[in-house]
Amino acid sequence: MRGVLKEMDSGTWKPGDKMTLKMMLSLRYYKHTIGFRVVHEIDIPNMIRIVNGIDQLALTRRNIGL
Repeated sequence: MRGVLKEMDSGTWKPGDKMTLKMMLSLRYYKHTIGFRVVHEIDIPNMIRIVNGIDQLALTRRNIGL
């Protein structure tokens, strides 16, 4: 993941308690793999969107010359 942290809420906690952390991110790149298989890859600057191994924007990139 690459991006910017937009919000962070660490809630309230005391020593010894389990901490709850909530974050909101604005991602420019995300990749999820299982083993060597790419499940999801989102790359906004390079117009790549892979879902279950299929690049859904490959034809669009080719048509606009990227």
